[in-house]
Amino acid sequence: MSLGWGFCGTGHVADKCVGPEVGRQPDSHVVAAFDLDRDRAREFSARHGGKAYDGFNLMLEDPDIDIVYVASPNAIHAQQVVAAFRAGKHVLCEKPMALSLDDGREMVSEGMSAGKLLGMGFHFRHKPSNVLASKLISDGRIGRVFFAEVERGSSKDAVPHNTWRQKAELAGGGSIFNQGLHTIDTLRFVTGKNIVAVSAKVDRMPIDDVFAAVLTLEDGVIATVMSHQLFPDTRPEYVVIGEEGWIRGRGAPFREPNDAIELYERSGQTVFPGGGRSPYWYEVDDFAKAVLGQAPLSGDGKDGLQAIAVVEAIYRSIKENRTVDVEPNW
Repeated sequence: MSLGWGFCGTGHVADKCVGPEVGRQPDSHVVAAFDLDRDRAREFSARHGGKAYDGFNLMLEDPDIDIVYVASPNAIHAQQVVAAFRAGKHVLCEKPMALSLDDGREMVSEGMSAGKLLGMGFHFRHKPSNVLASKLISDGRIGRVFFAEVERGSSKDAVPHNTWRQKAELAGGGSIFNQGLHTIDTLRFVTGKNIVAVSAKVDRMPIDDVFAAVLTLEDGVIATVMSHQLFPDTRPEYVVIGEEGWIRGRGAPFREPNDAIELYERSGQTVFPGGGRSPYWYEVDDFAKAVLGQAPLSGDGKDGLQAIAVVEAIYRSIKENRTVDVEPNW
């Protein structure tokens, strides 16, 4: 069975990152695309196959679509994901899943009611290097983890920013949503621990360019995360330190495949090379396999909810200039 994908939003990430990988995944093909910019939707279909629809609901009526990939402005993710579930489609939604926990909870509930999968666009958790790091830590190779840090820097040239990304009512934020959510999810995925409290700072509001936070994770682990969108590809890596060793994910939270996991133990250092493909390939492949029942889904709606709960705590921390607990009932 070949899974048909419909694209809602055909901007840079959909066109340059996800679209090509759907075409390469052996169990997938592009069926259709919709974008408010009709010419861009037609250009996307000309490059990747399928047809261009003039309306989102019209696209949802297409019986050949099994999966809807939602890459529209952040503020309208929720309504489009809910509509896709009600049309009987599985959904892979770009991060953030929504701009509020209430909207996110509705998305998860609708997916469960429809019996369909909700995947989140946290593509870094699908990289083989990060999967390996997670396993090394869960297997106890570095002992009890007590500290971690994750950084992710990019520039506004990487993804066009003179768009809805500069409008607070559509984007919800700047670097926090564009890059910071990747640091948050990578931290959670690699350490296997949820975030329970945050103390955060940004350079400006509402569209921040620089974001940093000190986080408390489960079991008292302390972590720092940082993101910005002012200079391309600065130090894309993480460090996780335990009582028996430490791990560095060199290039691991980065789009390029030439990354590695460096494991430092008392007995010496071991370097594990990463995979040879784009993280978007692994994301598409993993989601297709989950839909086909061949593998469990990694990066689901619950992961999206935890990320939004952390972001809500981040904004409260910035506004109130204090450490804020993360809502636990996500």
